[in-house]
Amino acid sequence: MSVATNNSAGRLYAILSSLIKLQGSNTAMNAVLQSLGRDSGGLLEFYRSLIELSKLVDQAESELRATADIQHELYLAPFPRIRKALAINMPEATWQTFSVHITESDVTVLGFCAEALSRSNAENLIDDQELSELREDVDGLAERVMASSIDQELKVILLGQLELLRRAIFDYRIRGVVRLQEALAASLGTIALNNPLFAEAKDTEEVRGFAKVLKRLGKLIGLAVKAKPLIEPVVKYFIGSGHDGDQGS
Repeated sequence: MSVATNNSAGRLYAILSSLIKLQGSNTAMNAVLQSLGRDSGGLLEFYRSLIELSKLVDQAESELRATADIQHELYLAPFPRIRKALAINMPEATWQTFSVHITESDVTVLGFCAEALSRSNAENLIDDQELSELREDVDGLAERVMASSIDQELKVILLGQLELLRRAIFDYRIRGVVRLQEALAASLGTIALNNPLFAEAKDTEEVRGFAKVLKRLGKLIGLAVKAKPLIEPVVKYFIGSGHDGDQGS
């Protein structure tokens, strides 16, 4: 069964399809992390991932409830069982302890849910290479900020926002473009709240680099939601263009 992952139910289908195959001696923590392509990561990473998965379940259910012309009772039937399976209170217990709550039939129903949402809630998928390059930009800028001599308070703020962006890129596989939108909105809110700090340092390499990263993220979000990105004038208003003497973005 070919299922599009351009919507919340499709992403949930893909993750659970991987999860139900991981039985045997796998701990619940390792199974969840492996299903998300996160082979390394400890307890903190596990709980962060579990929170994002819970949000994905809520999003898929909410969007399905708002979808007309489907049999809601049938389409929503797996969700209570999915929540039970993901209510992991013993990360070191075997995954089978929790996976018994869901069946392949539940995952099959999710495939039909994904088909329904692909007609009403589909987003354009962001290319893996684009996300990889954005992550490299974020990581590279974080290193430069760490080594810089900018105002210490601004440095802490920038590093915090760059970590937030890095996490959002990491979580895109789970929650799609909505996770990137959350991170972008949080960054813009932080800039607005700390505008004097950013305004004073708007000509520094670090703040220009941050503006450039936000604009690139905004463009990717615009492509995903099929809308013209409005991020550039907002960023320019608060902290400048982000250009380094050229016309690139």
